[in-house]
Amino acid sequence: MAADTPHDTSAGGGDDSGGDDDGGGRRPNRRLRSLLAEADWTGQQLADAVNAVGAEAGAATRYDRTTVAHWLAGTRPRPPAPDLLAEALTRRLARPLAPADLGLDDLCPPAHTSPHAASPADGVKDVSAELAALATMQATSAPRTGTGAAYNVTALAVPSWTHATDRLLLHPAPGMPHRRTPIGPADAQGAEAIAQVFAAADRTHGGGLTRRPLGLYLARDLIPKLDAGLGPALRRRLLTSATELVYMCAFMCFDDEAHPLAQRYYLAALQMAVENADPAAYALTLRGMSAQALALGHHSQALQLAEQAVATSRHALSAARRALLSGQLAVAYAAYGDRTRALAALTAAERRLEHVSSTSATTKGQAAPLIGVYDHAALAAEEAEVRYLLGDLTGAIRALHTSLRHRPATERRSRAILLARLAELQLRAGRLDQATTTWHHFLDEFPALSCGRAITALRTMRACLRPYARSSAAASVLHHAATLTTSTTAPRKTPSSPD
Repeated sequence: MAADTPHDTSAGGGDDSGGDDDGGGRRPNRRLRSLLAEADWTGQQLADAVNAVGAEAGAATRYDRTTVAHWLAGTRPRPPAPDLLAEALTRRLARPLAPADLGLDDLCPPAHTSPHAASPADGVKDVSAELAALATMQATSAPRTGTGAAYNVTALAVPSWTHATDRLLLHPAPGMPHRRTPIGPADAQGAEAIAQVFAAADRTHGGGLTRRPLGLYLARDLIPKLDAGLGPALRRRLLTSATELVYMCAFMCFDDEAHPLAQRYYLAALQMAVENADPAAYALTLRGMSAQALALGHHSQALQLAEQAVATSRHALSAARRALLSGQLAVAYAAYGDRTRALAALTAAERRLEHVSSTSATTKGQAAPLIGVYDHAALAAEEAEVRYLLGDLTGAIRALHTSLRHRPATERRSRAILLARLAELQLRAGRLDQATTTWHHFLDEFPALSCGRAITALRTMRACLRPYARSSAAASVLHHAATLTTSTTAPRKTPSSPD
């Protein structure tokens, strides 16, 4: 999520060089100027676009036209500016651009350019190396600050399931050296047990608490066990757990609003699903990527990913998971402005969920699935978003009440996010007293949470209530928020160099 202070101490118009000029003097950056002209942007428009990409990446930059003028004159921008510039111009010009294409080729460490190499569209990559790099980035970065990379819209153009599996046949994933330590069924059982612990912690406290240790566990323990010496059955079992955990880590990063990291974990999960011949995991990961793209305002890409997920679901997915994919498709259609298809997809999700047996895996004494869980609480939450996007505020509020009624108390993070959303919509509907009561319930849950979405909800609450500060009900909520003692809301000093 956005940090409280910018990574670039000169953002906002000062000299942000932070590096040596070529030959002891500045040289005008003709490549950047040419791309700016091609984009038909002013300097301020480029600065605004870079700031928007930075907000997605957790870098609260405040560049302006003066900053851009310095760049054009040859000033060397500090990271994360080169990656953010490349992504902003990539989106505008609809073709992939790297910092080198902007005349900034010697300013970006390899760790910050690797997201472009992580897309399945480029072929199968070394997932083990990617997860190791991501674990290092998580371990060395300050909580809830940017990593220096950008959320890469180009990487959302992933292949269909059929094309991805065909490519794997042509370019098999690289094997790993045999381990001397024997791997057996106990290792698979251990991975499955550890996964349940991470899942429970995430549901209760949010992704900020768990994403770093999970990333380290994947990179240092579980993934290295997937070597070529395993038997087919054991390897598939371990790879299934690993894929689910990589997906889970992606969602934790999304929940903590570490969006570039989340995207790269999702892309790694896609690669692993292909290697494991697991269309269900592939479809569910596409669905997660669609939800993230939607949250960041990339509506057309979100719809394409949701449609791909539904198309992949024809490969023998369960009714519950097909309902989950239809629900996300409904939200994506609504965000895209297609009312008819949104309501049709929502109806399909409802019908598929009704066909699911009332006896769940949990009631049979088995562990619930780690990913792809869908129930009436989740359906109602998606219905709320569909109705809100289609202009039915009353229906959205009603659906949120339904979702909260069905949501178990153990899902504290989800309940808190839903409460905050409900309060926002109640205030939009002119129900100030109801909204403040709901926000009090949200604040009761907040101290136990560690996730960027909860912090953003808290900030949104304060902004929404500021115009009503003279109301006793609003003042009570603001006072309640002020009494919260949690380090997650305290301002942080941002490092002068990128994480």
